[in-house]
Amino acid sequence: MIIKKFNEHVINNDKKIITTYEKIIPGDDYGDEPDIENGWEDEDGESMIPDEYDIEDGLTIVDKAVDFLKNKKYTTEPSSNMFHPGISYSTTDPDIDYHTGEETYYTCHLDGFTQEEEYEIWKKMTNLEQKQFNKTLKKYNL
Repeated sequence: MIIKKFNEHVINNDKKIITTYEKIIPGDDYGDEPDIENGWEDEDGESMIPDEYDIEDGLTIVDKAVDFLKNKKYTTEPSSNMFHPGISYSTTDPDIDYHTGEETYYTCHLDGFTQEEEYEIWKKMTNLEQKQFNKTLKKYNL
């Protein structure tokens, strides 16, 4: 009975990552300015709720989100160096179409995550704990 209630909650409150894009289309050789096109790359988003295999592997929502941001979308640059709810993560290098010269950047937005989950994702994406540890080592000349 408890499991059924838990699953109902998960189904109704999905935690997903939504992706937008910005495409820079170069101007022509006659001095035209480049065009900028932007919109949804994935408006529905990718669910970060762990499935049975993820749970067996010990993966959490935060683990799945960090893996998705770093290894699937390559969006490693947070929109702020200070945590606040609503931080997004962007690509630092564009996907380049070498035939047309178009450059496409992606930004991932967290949707449905709690503030605590967003903070844990931000800490892992920015390596905050490692930076604090290194600072402590440096302070004591270790």
